[in-house]
Amino acid sequence: MTILPIDSRSLLPARCEGKYHEQSPFVPQVVAGVNRELLARCLASKGLKETRVRRWRIILIGVAVSFLLSLAAAELALRFMGFEPFNPDAIRRLYIGNIRVEPGGKLLEADEILGFVNAGRRLDVTFADLRFTVTHDDQHHRISAPPQVQADNQSLERGIWISGCSFTHGFGVNDEETFPYLLQESFPTYRVTNLGIESGNNVQGYLQCHQMMKAGPPPALVVLAFAGFHEIRNVSLRVRRKELAPLNPFMSDVWMPFARLASDGSIEVYRDRLRYREWPGQRSWALVDLIDNVYAGQQLENSNKSAITREVIQSIVELCRLRGSKFLLAGIWPDARDTLAWCQENGIESIDISFDPVDVGFLTASKVDRHPGPKGHRHYADLLRPKMEQLLR
Repeated sequence: MTILPIDSRSLLPARCEGKYHEQSPFVPQVVAGVNRELLARCLASKGLKETRVRRWRIILIGVAVSFLLSLAAAELALRFMGFEPFNPDAIRRLYIGNIRVEPGGKLLEADEILGFVNAGRRLDVTFADLRFTVTHDDQHHRISAPPQVQADNQSLERGIWISGCSFTHGFGVNDEETFPYLLQESFPTYRVTNLGIESGNNVQGYLQCHQMMKAGPPPALVVLAFAGFHEIRNVSLRVRRKELAPLNPFMSDVWMPFARLASDGSIEVYRDRLRYREWPGQRSWALVDLIDNVYAGQQLENSNKSAITREVIQSIVELCRLRGSKFLLAGIWPDARDTLAWCQENGIESIDISFDPVDVGFLTASKVDRHPGPKGHRHYADLLRPKMEQLLR
């Protein structure tokens, strides 16, 4: 009898089971042998897979636990070093809880062109231990003379415009203590206009000058009261939005004009709401808030804020040149010195009128405020006066 060779693969059912040829006495042995061998292989493979799954599961759990422990350790270390989670409510309580504006309850109101302007006509302001009175004309400019003199000055043909932020507007001091008011006394034949806006930037200053020159005669002189921190405001990135976000209920839901560089190097003016989007967990984790600060700082570092600010200044200078007005940049804070040096290199009239902020005698009497006080404003006026006289001759 001839025994035919049997291909064991032909005897394997699709799922390791099934019928075999019953008439061959050799088939059951072969099939049984194959089934036992295949079963052993399947079980070994299954066990190996389960071992791998368990191993990866343990590794992933270990990594997750290590990651969470690292986060907890980093959070504890940051708390020990004094870092805190983002707490806009605390900032709100510090400022809004300490400030009272009567009547109306607000220092600013929305404006279609400038984003926001000074609110109200006559306001009594209390901020912590500071109390001062603010009076605005019908153009939202703080008065620079007694009301009757202010009205009479409107007939004067020659004007001096002083543009700036709250330092120019005069947060923390009364009307008669601001440096534009003091300069009006020194230049009675000129109509001095205080264009300062609380929390304002240089883009708003450019828009103000453009709007006012379009609507009426140009001034004899435009003074831009400049501080280095205006650069941050001019680009309106995450750092600035974070500063102002807690104050939005107080400022009203306003938008801020800001600038970007176009491809040809000129500026393009945009506007956007002063809204700040928080990261998940930022109010609970100091680590998340620190990451946000690092990210916002890097964003600001890459923003070309100095180049944008200088282009804004150049735009104001060019606007003045076209309308026959003189221009003067006055550095009101020590961080303005780089811009002052740039002005000298580019033939732009400038002057440093800053004071040392360590000398608290120049600041307001408040423990929580860093604006110039009456002595600081008089310091500004005393240094500006001779330079202005020289330019107006």
